[in-house]
Amino acid sequence: MFLARGLTSNGPIQFKVFGPEGGVGFPSTTKFLHLLFDAGGVFEYQKTFGAEENIGGVDLSTALKSPEQQIMESNGIRVQEIATHHGDAPSVAYRIDYKGDSITFSGDMDESAVPNLEKLAKDSDLLVFHCPLLDPPGFTG
Repeated sequence: MFLARGLTSNGPIQFKVFGPEGGVGFPSTTKFLHLLFDAGGVFEYQKTFGAEENIGGVDLSTALKSPEQQIMESNGIRVQEIATHHGDAPSVAYRIDYKGDSITFSGDMDESAVPNLEKLAKDSDLLVFHCPLLDPPGFTG
């Protein structure tokens, strides 16, 4: 996505990436972006390949008691997020509203995050629920 946008833009691009703060063994969103795109990063060339790019990150709280918050509103698009939980892995759910329609993306999570997801997804038109493996209630593995 970054490469395609960089190659098709007529001017500088400002990317703002929202994602979870870090956790044990997991980098924060901002650190992950630095590891990818800064000097010595895997895709170091990206910021100057095609249009000039500024790639910034915003680390979102992953504490389940954190309130739901709006992270963006532009041209009728509103994006909200809320913390979810997936063991040690930091995770966040997102909701996008546009012209009276809405879609909510759960991300990977465990049962402790269900109340937060319910709050964010309430009255959504579509819920995209990431669930490659459903752990039964009380599962601790």
